Amino acid sequence: MTHTSTTTMTIRGETHPIWPGPIHRRWHAAAAEKGYHVLARVKNKDNLALECKECRGSFVCRHSVLMAFQPQCPNCKEERWRETGRRAGLEMLRRDPDHRKYAFYRLTCGHEVRRQFEFVERMARGETNVRCGICLHAREQAEAALAGWELIGPDPNGNDDYRLYRHAEGCGETCRVSVGNMKTQRFQCPSCDTGWANEPSSIYFAEIDLGKKTVLKLGFSNNTYSRFEYQLFVRKVLPYRILTEIHFPTGRAALQAEKKVHKRLIERFPEGVVPHAVYRRHLKVKSEIYRPELRDAIFAELAEVEERVSA
Repeated sequence: MTHTSTTTMTIRGETHPIWPGPIHRRWHAAAAEKGYHVLARVKNKDNLALECKECRGSFVCRHSVLMAFQPQCPNCKEERWRETGRRAGLEMLRRDPDHRKYAFYRLTCGHEVRRQFEFVERMARGETNVRCGICLHAREQAEAALAGWELIGPDPNGNDDYRLYRHAEGCGETCRVSVGNMKTQRFQCPSCDTGWANEPSSIYFAEIDLGKKTVLKLGFSNNTYSRFEYQLFVRKVLPYRILTEIHFPTGRAALQAEKKVHKRLIERFPEGVVPHAVYRRHLKVKSEIYRPELRDAIFAELAEVEERVSA
């Protein structure tokens, strides 16, 4: 609160005329009992300028409200909102002038969002989280570009899990694709793709750390990175290392070669197959998992496969 002249007072950014007339003792007494000081009569005969004893901020309050109720200091209330925002990882910038239940906040990424106070309170309690639309759009653009596509916009059918994309590095076709499938590149262009069977694929050999033990995984995929980062693990991606990959011109050829290797391994080393119960909490597959002792044997099998592919 500042006095801009002997006849006006600026409170919370607004200048009000000081109203002449007495400030009754009952107003002073009620204000003192409820945590305030009466500074002046302002605006008109019905309003008082009150100063909060706790935060020393001032605000305008009708004297009838002061007498009948417990006024809430808007300065203290806003500071509580700011503190809630800080606990939620946000910086409160300003209230929304068009809606009393909303405010604008700055995210850790630097962008602004408009959120409801109740939503920010739930964030502070760890019940939910905020998503930056600008960062989300940029991330989805980058994921599309990595797959050779261009993000055009939201799903024309209104599904929040889908977007409209254009096959920028292909035939130029536009189609709806789920955000998850674009991220993991698990989809085909309806115009120019002929399916996994005729696409380049690989046999991969990997080592996976399950925590208390290490296992070996042998399989095939047309996108090994996507297979391990998005598809293979039950809850979270565990530490893994790709030991080798053998590339094939088609998925059909990779699958045939992989099945032959599995057949030979199971026939030669049945004790080297890890029971499903050991890894079912970690991996979504039900087979093709081997003990570490078979590392050299699997490398030897793959060396023969690679020799045949290169011939």
